[in-house]
Amino acid sequence: MKRLPFLLVLLLAFACKPDPYLTLSVKELQAPAEGGSLSFSVSTREDWTLLCDGEWCTAAPLSGGGSADISLTCQPNTTYGLRSCLVRVRAGELQASVVVTQVQNDAVLVSPAAFDLDGRLHIIQVEVGANVAYEVEIDPACQDWIRPDETRSLSYRQPRFVVSACAPEAEPREGCIRFRQKDGAASSVVTVRQSPRSAVLADSLVYHVPAEGGLLEIDLQSNIAYTATVQYSAQGWLSIEEEAGTRVLTPSVCRVQVGAHSGRTLREGTVTFAPADASVKADPCVVTVSQFPPKSLLLVEHAAAAMQVPRFDGDTFTCLIDWGDGVVDTWKEGLVHSFAPGATYVTRIEADGNFNSIEIPSLEGILHLDLCKF
Repeated sequence: MKRLPFLLVLLLAFACKPDPYLTLSVKELQAPAEGGSLSFSVSTREDWTLLCDGEWCTAAPLSGGGSADISLTCQPNTTYGLRSCLVRVRAGELQASVVVTQVQNDAVLVSPAAFDLDGRLHIIQVEVGANVAYEVEIDPACQDWIRPDETRSLSYRQPRFVVSACAPEAEPREGCIRFRQKDGAASSVVTVRQSPRSAVLADSLVYHVPAEGGLLEIDLQSNIAYTATVQYSAQGWLSIEEEAGTRVLTPSVCRVQVGAHSGRTLREGTVTFAPADASVKADPCVVTVSQFPPKSLLLVEHAAAAMQVPRFDGDTFTCLIDWGDGVVDTWKEGLVHSFAPGATYVTRIEADGNFNSIEIPSLEGILHLDLCKF
C-alpha cells in the first residue's frame, strides 16, 4: 500500500473544508400597527450573534451556533407615523440584516371635540390632524342648522362650519360632525351644543382706554331687553351716551363716554348689562373699562459715560427713551446706553402705563432732573 506524503494529506484536508456562509430567509418584514410576532430563519454553520436596534422590537434567541429560527415580538405602534428598525446577524466576518417596518396608527384627530354655543349665529373652525385621507359627514338630524362654510375655499386641515341662530323660545339642541377615514376605521366626532338661553354677551369683557378718554363703543349680542349701569365709583368719568335698542340675536352697540384722566395711576370702572325685566333669568354681563394715566415725562441732564434704563414698580407700562445723542430705544430691562465722553446730554424718558414710581439706578454724572411732568 502506498502512503501519501503528510504535506499532501494536509493540503487535501484544507481543500475539502467548505467556505463559511450566512443567509437569512427574508430581507424585510412588516408588522401591523397593533403589534404581534414575526419570524425568520438563519442558515449558517458558524456561531452567530444577533442585535436589534429598535426598543419596540425584541428578538430571541440573541446568539447560537448553526441554523436557527428567530422570533420577533413587536409592541403596538401608538404613534401616528411609520417606524422601522434593523435586526443584524453576525457570524465571524459575515453579516446580514433584516429591516422590520411597522405601519402607523391610523388617526383622524380633531380639536376642539365640542362647542358650547349660545343662540347666535356662529362660524366654528375645527383643527384636524390626520395621517390618512378622511371625509366629513354632518349628522342628517342637524343638517338644517349646521352646514359647511361656503364663503371661503375649502380647507382640508381647518374646515369651518356655519351654525345657524335659533329662536329665543327654542329648546337646546345638539348635533355632531363626523370625520371618518376613507377605507378605514379611524374617526373622530365634534359635538355642537347650542342653547337659546336669554343672554347679553359682550364681544370683549375688558376695554383699554387712553388717558385722553373719548367715546367707547361696546359691541353686544343680546336676545333680551337689557339695561346698562355704570359702577357708582366710576360715574364721575364714565357715562352711558347711547344704548342701542334690543334686536333679537343681532349685534348692537352701547356707547360710553370716557372722561380724560389726570391722575397718576391706572383706574378702572365697570358697566353692567342686565335684563330689563327682573323676571327674566339671565346672568349679567360685566364689562371692565381700564384707563391708563397720562404719559409721564422725565428729563435728565447729565454728562455720564453710560446710563442704564430706569426701573418701574409696575408691570403694565411702555417707555420710550430718547438718549439725546440721536439714539432712541424702547425700554428693555437692564439696557445700558454709552455716550461719547466730554459732552453734556439731555435724556428724555417718556412712560405710559400702570406704575407708581420710577427709579434711576445711578445718579453718577447727573446734573439736573426735570420732574415737572412726571
